[in-house]
Amino acid sequence: MKVLILTCNTGGGHNAAAAALRRELESRGHTCAVADALSFGPKHFSEVISHLHTIAYRYFPKIYGAGYRKKEERVLGEDETSFEYKMNAICVPQLYRYLLSGGFDAIVTPHVFPAEMLTRLRRKYEYKKPFYFIATDYTCSPCVDEITPDYWVIPDERLIPEFTARGIPEDRLLPLGIPTNPAMAAHVDRNVARRLLHLPQQGEMVLVMSGSIGCGPMTTLALKLLRRLPKDSFVVVICGNIMTMPGLPKKPAAVGIDVDADGKITGLF
Repeated sequence: MKVLILTCNTGGGHNAAAAALRRELESRGHTCAVADALSFGPKHFSEVISHLHTIAYRYFPKIYGAGYRKKEERVLGEDETSFEYKMNAICVPQLYRYLLSGGFDAIVTPHVFPAEMLTRLRRKYEYKKPFYFIATDYTCSPCVDEITPDYWVIPDERLIPEFTARGIPEDRLLPLGIPTNPAMAAHVDRNVARRLLHLPQQGEMVLVMSGSIGCGPMTTLALKLLRRLPKDSFVVVICGNIMTMPGLPKKPAAVGIDVDADGKITGLF
């Protein structure tokens, strides 16, 4: 089977899920292609949207948050569509030509923008190939209720009531989890892992993951956590994609990390 995975240049989480999904499908003998859905828009469209998203998310979090909450509360009429749906429609004609030339058997996307494009594409061109939406947030995000995939893959069965409350049929919900690199599930002895990562052997550790573009004042958050935790506790913050940090090689060491069928990790150090 030939599968197209459509993602977006708007953060690392969706791309990580796309990469994990590609790895799993290819390991099962399928052929996969991964594409940035926004690249099917006008020239520099993907770069502009990504840049604006990063600026809003990083430098104007309160405005971004207010807009997000407003979208969560929005109830669209039967014939209404969101601003995001209208914006993404600009990518549909070129995406349709790409789909026809690619000969794909199915399309999967972990981002709502490509899902909106495919919804529009189906309505305009009566495109019949199946497509699947993978929710990578532990909530029913805005605009997810206006897309029309064959199935919504959601992180957990406990989210089913939240999705059905937004009008999504329960028989179209598949609580299968979020695609991740299998190395994340490998068991490593706690003391060994801390030694390899040069972390203290004693004390409670709190891991904070802020996303590839950051999500607010991490230093302030870490300090607040430390005030509430026992004295021997410590906080580890993972933030940014560290691709441009001075002194790092062009190819990150993380690319070489893997785990075999027996759970043995290679490439860690």
